Amino acid sequence: MPPGKRLSEYAKQSPKKAKPKSPARTQRAASPPRSARVSDRPRRRLSPAARDALVAEAVDYFEATLAVGAVNAAAAQAARYAGDNAWNRLTVDWSGRNCRGLARLARAALDGKDWLHDRIGDLVGFLLEWLSTPRVVRVFGKEIAKRIPLPWDQQLVAVSRGMQIAGIAVCMINDRELTKCECFIDVVINEGKERVRQLMDWAAKDWRNLEQLVPVV
Repeated sequence: MPPGKRLSEYAKQSPKKAKPKSPARTQRAASPPRSARVSDRPRRRLSPAARDALVAEAVDYFEATLAVGAVNAAAAQAARYAGDNAWNRLTVDWSGRNCRGLARLARAALDGKDWLHDRIGDLVGFLLEWLSTPRVVRVFGKEIAKRIPLPWDQQLVAVSRGMQIAGIAVCMINDRELTKCECFIDVVINEGKERVRQLMDWAAKDWRNLEQLVPVV
């Protein structure tokens, strides 16, 4: 059993004497609206019933095609790349909140990749400052980033995929239904059931290769 079984946004001028804008104000004014920071891609809109049916179909497909031992292998790789301490902290008290945090952080990074590249350029900084997710989730992503030495764009994709893999693997290890696994649901809704299976197929390999799994535009 792999370690952890015990088991994330950047004084009004007087009308009598106009002053030049400060660099900070100029930069803020040039920033895109908040929605563009996460994704410029149209989101897939589904009714609750259609969403449930899509996820249920994906679960059946996933369970029927998943290789024997793939889940434990994925969890072992997650522990290796995050380190035992970060892995144990993430999984010792596994909950829907942590899984949802991984899913949200990974999707925000993948969908906002181009915007983030132009304005941040520091994946670790992004991971630590995305305050809408639990700190333990952000630290987990940071630790993976430290162990995947790739150019920024490629590292972002690889780390995001690693977080998705970890969320799915831990849910399965803890017998959490995949229809309630936020990481699984997010990938299915945004990228399809084949992508989930592909993630788990690649999970036991060198995680630097995960940078090839870029989102389909």
